[in-house]
Amino acid sequence: MAANYGFVLLGFGTGAIISSQIAGYYKNAAAENINLMFPAFVIASCCAVVGILMMLVLKVLEKQGKKLSKSFASLKGIITAIMSGGRLS
Repeated sequence: MAANYGFVLLGFGTGAIISSQIAGYYKNAAAENINLMFPAFVIASCCAVVGILMMLVLKVLEKQGKKLSKSFASLKGIITAIMSGGRLS
């Protein structure tokens, strides 16, 4: 659990540094023409879409993992019953 927290903070800090550099670049570029701020909104929108897709993919993988673990648990029970000479009901 603590390792996950470290990875989250590492990603958060890296994102904060990189995003502030990108925002500063576009702010300086938009000092003459406000329409130059449009790419910043496109970048933010793309990042949001990537985050949503990652969340959906991870939810599907998590559900498949739970189904697999239930299948393996029932298979383990069957093998244990056969090995111990017991009958399955």
